[in-house]
Amino acid sequence: LSTFKFLFAWLSRGYKKYLLKRQRFSCSGLVQKSFYEAADWINRTDVIFRGTGYTPIEVQEITSPADIAKSDACDWVWNKH
Repeated sequence: LSTFKFLFAWLSRGYKKYLLKRQRFSCSGLVQKSFYEAADWINRTDVIFRGTGYTPIEVQEITSPADIAKSDACDWVWNKH
């Protein structure tokens, strides 16, 4: 995030909402991209959290935390300590 965009978001409420909406699921997109890139060529479509029919770039932009939680492509492991 550039300094200019940060300052403009700090001053403008409308731009702040736009910027946050645009970067809303950036961590989920990173997780999706990591799973996709780590899989071999044959199994790459099996690790798309939103199902088939999307390109890798589309999936990276639209994947939400709920998509990961509901997906059959991965299992959540909870460590109670």
